[in-house]
Amino acid sequence: LKPSSIQTSEFDSSDEEPIEDEQTPFQISWLSLTN
Repeated sequence: LKPSSIQTSEFDSSDEEPIEDEQTPFQISWLSLTN
């Protein structure tokens, strides 16, 4: 997943309706990839 897609889904929740529980690990994995 690209960081841009994560940010988009985070801002526009109406597009894919992400779950808060799933949203957390996505951010962690993204940080791990960037770091």
